[in-house]
Order: sequence, then C-alpha cells, then structure tokens
Amino acid sequence: MKMTFAVLLYLLQRQNHYPDMVIETDTGEHRNREVQRLRFLKNNSEEQVWADIPGGQETLYLKDSDTKDSVFMFFSDKSGMPEAHPCCQTKGAAGSQQIFEYLSEQWQDLDAWENRLAQSILLHAPFQEILMHGKTYIRQEYTLIDRDMNVMFSTPEYHPELGKDGIRRLSAELTHSLLMRKDFHEAALKTEGFYFYSYYTESSLYCRNIFLFGQYYARLICRLDNGEETVSRGEAYIIELFARYIELYFQNNLQTPDRHQNDLLHQLCRSLYAGENPDITMLQTALSPYHWKLNHQYQTVILKAYQQEEWQTQMEITLPFLVRELERQWPDSCAVSLGNKVLWVINLSLTKQASFLSCFSVFIRENVCRAGISEVFSDISFIHGAALEAEAALRLGSRSDDTFWYYQFEDYRLRYCLEAMTKELPSEQLLHPAVRLLRDRDTQKGTELVPTLRAYLNCGMNMTHAAVQLYIHRTTFCRRMEQISHLTGITEFTSDLTLDLLISLKLLEEEGN
Repeated sequence: MKMTFAVLLYLLQRQNHYPDMVIETDTGEHRNREVQRLRFLKNNSEEQVWADIPGGQETLYLKDSDTKDSVFMFFSDKSGMPEAHPCCQTKGAAGSQQIFEYLSEQWQDLDAWENRLAQSILLHAPFQEILMHGKTYIRQEYTLIDRDMNVMFSTPEYHPELGKDGIRRLSAELTHSLLMRKDFHEAALKTEGFYFYSYYTESSLYCRNIFLFGQYYARLICRLDNGEETVSRGEAYIIELFARYIELYFQNNLQTPDRHQNDLLHQLCRSLYAGENPDITMLQTALSPYHWKLNHQYQTVILKAYQQEEWQTQMEITLPFLVRELERQWPDSCAVSLGNKVLWVINLSLTKQASFLSCFSVFIRENVCRAGISEVFSDISFIHGAALEAEAALRLGSRSDDTFWYYQFEDYRLRYCLEAMTKELPSEQLLHPAVRLLRDRDTQKGTELVPTLRAYLNCGMNMTHAAVQLYIHRTTFCRRMEQISHLTGITEFTSDLTLDLLISLKLLEEEGN
C-alpha cells in the first residue's frame, strides 16, 4: 500500500503504545507526503549513514535530540539527504530506535492487513468476515448502509435496529429525519470521504460512499466519539482504503446473489439506462451470478401507472410492488424503479417467449398500468437504446391508441421516424410540393385528389385495386389520376419520388390526427 506520513503518525498514536508521547508537527503540508523507507540516525555516525542512502526515494529519518528527551523526524531532499528542518518532533519516553522499530513493525502489519483483505475477497470469504477486518485499524464503530436504509453490516456497538422482517435497518425516526434532509441526498454524489452531522444522535459522522458501476450503492459510516469533530488524515486514508476493498468485494462477488434493488444486476441496468458504458469485465461480473450472458436475447419494457390522482399518492407503494411482482412472475428478468416509472429488462433466452406477451398483458391490466416494449436485441449494453424505443412506443401509443394496455415499438417505428423528422422543420415545410398542391385543391374545390394519390401508391400503382379500395368505378379513378398528372406535372413515379410522396402523405395524415 502507499504509506504516507499521516498514516505513520496515526499508527504511532492509535493504540497508546507510548501514552506519554506528545507529537508536534510544523505544518500539515507534510502529512500527505509518501514515505518509502524509514531510517534512524545515530549521532556518532550520521555522515556515514547519510552517504550510504541513495537519492530519489522519499525516506523518513528519525534522530534523537542532543538532550535525548525528544526525537526529530526529517524527510529526505532530492539528493537523499535529510532536509534542514524537521517535519515532526516527538516528546516522551521513546528514543529514535524504539520508534523506528515500532513503526517498522506497524508498517508490516498494515501491509499484512491489506493482503488479508485482498485474499478474503479472492477466496469469497463471508461478507461479515471481510467487513469485520476494518476494526483492526479503524477506531470508531462503523456501519454499512445501503440505499434502502438497510444495515448491511455494523460493528457490535453500533446497535442497528432489527426490523420485523429480520432485516437490520435504521430506526423509522432516524430514516425519516434523514430522508427529509436535502444535504443527505446531495451527499450521495460525493466520491471522497466527508463529514455529516446527525441531529438525531447528536454526533458527527465520517462517511465514505460506496459506488458500483458509477452508481451510489451504499455508505460506510464511522461514528466519531463524543467531542470529536474530525478524524486524522491517517485514519481517513485507512478508511478510504477499506472502502475501496468493499467496492472491490461487490464487484468481484460471484456467489449466488441476494436479489434486491441495489445488487450488481440492478445497478448495471441503472447505469446502462443512464447511458454509461461499463467495460466488459464489469458487465460479465454483474451478469455471472444470474447466469446471464452478454449475447443473450433481451427486451426492455417501460411501465407507468395510470396518471390518476389516487395512484400518484400511492406511487411509493405501487412501484416497489410492481418491481417485486415482475421479478417474482418472471425470475429471469430485472426490474428497476426510476422515479415514476419502472425499467424492466427480460432475458428472453431464459424465458418462454411463446406465452410472454399474453401473460404480460394480463399482468398490466390487473395492476392498472401501461407499458412500452422495445424490439428484441442481442447485446445487453443496448439497454439505453432499447429503453428509448420503449419510452417512444409508450408516448406515441398512448397518444393515438388510448384503449391499449401496451405498445410495441415495431408498431410505431414509422411514426417515431416522422416525429424525429419534424423536430427541426415543421411538417408543412417537409411536404412535397405536389402533395401540398393537391391538399389545397381538395380544400378549395372539395375534390378527393389526396385520397386518390394515397390509394394509388398504397396499392402498388394498380388502378383497379385502388378504385376498389375507394369504392369508386375504375373510370372515375383514372380521370382523377389524369387530373393529378395535369396539376402536378408528374408523369412517371420513380422509386425516390414514390418514397417522397408516401412520406409527405404520411406527414399529412399525422397532421390531421
């Protein structure tokens, strides 16, 4: 591990090995300096010891004062020699050699502690065992709390409350008080250690958020003792190191997953929905416990409850219920609550597709909600694009087919393209001049030229079939087509012209709706 001067000072102070020792430092600028080697200097051979030390490495020297009542600490300069001024002075019962031996032992123990943490993760040791390792070097009692206020772990003296469902959680009063505080939610964005004052317990907390795939996953909370307002930089560094190993545990936990809204798979779906691009290792790590593969076939669904007042007031209950029920009825799926909607990803490779839509239609009717369904895709990293498809299908379908319960993107693909076309220019400007001319003629003269052209193109330019579609005689239809040719000057329908006219006619149809 990277050893800093601040960590060495913390190791020197933390167990009161030298209870009478007083440590004085000149400024805080040295505390974050890295220490690569320790040396103590004997007064009768100072020059010889200095000369034997190569330059280019950060060495911390310990040297007794002339009166033998204190020890000075010096950093090395660029040449490897001790700097002119000490960075620290200790006063107490220990000499430079005793402090050197003690710190060397502590340094080795700290390295061994980090190795045990890494080894425990590699061997998939029990989660509680790994989290308990922190007590070796963290003085404060601490706890790990997930996004849902469940206590994932706590040291014995933290006293989490045990809920009726057997899940340890913060008390209802404390949870409510935290959820009402803006700074509590804003703290979820912090990527470094931070302080948080708990008015409920009247104590300061030192916290470090745990992130997974870029998303806030849990919070490591260290409760400071009464009267304490800060932790030392050395202890903050060790807490940071411990938190990084907790994140590593979650990223590498390949044991059978405990399904909940903050497990690896749900975090992955949130990240992909937000447009993030985790690397392939992270994707495989998240999918492996569920036996999902990157190239399985998937489908994404967006569900929303009906926008009625009585449903809105119960949204906090409705959406979690929908999430649980979706995953209960379709185990090879992942449902995530996102504000006022649910993102649902189904692994079709592990789900019986034949009865999927029929069962799903019954589910959404029974639970009074609507859904947009993406097309099938074969790469789970496409969740973001598939969610856009599902949201577009839900938006466009609800607008035109209000009596339907679910909407598939494949039925609204053309309508989505037309909507995208008119984001910069209004549909009026995109109409082919011939279609615009025929529309105006119909409006002024009461003719039926636009429906005639539409039927002609839709029937593959077969006048007989088009006349039948409009319930008119073929001769009448032919006269109308002659009139269209005379007004527009169109005598030949090329493929590009036909496509242009069909798009214009569709835009005109959408405008009328």
